[in-house]
Amino acid sequence: MCDYKILHHCKDGYVVKCMECGCLKLAYGTTVMAMDEDQFYEFKQVIMDYYDTYRKCVSQTQKRIHIPTALSSMSLLYSLDDLEQLSSLLDEAHLSIEIEKMLTE
Repeated sequence: MCDYKILHHCKDGYVVKCMECGCLKLAYGTTVMAMDEDQFYEFKQVIMDYYDTYRKCVSQTQKRIHIPTALSSMSLLYSLDDLEQLSSLLDEAHLSIEIEKMLTE
């Protein structure tokens, strides 16, 4: 059974880490993803890349940004506002991970 520590949370989601196995869970909107630390950093970069690509091309609030998943028939759908909030959530969780590493070294 996992023993989760909250790394960061906001009104639309959270990132937690299992203190036993190191697994991270990201919940945002209606989606929950489990990942290891490398996958977390990869996903964080994907979100930043999509935000940089679409920030001048689409409306802030319209959900028009499709991010593919490993399942070809499914994608994540976000607005620019969503990507900003998700990016902030991921940045804060990343900071918590790095602080935790420094404290345990």
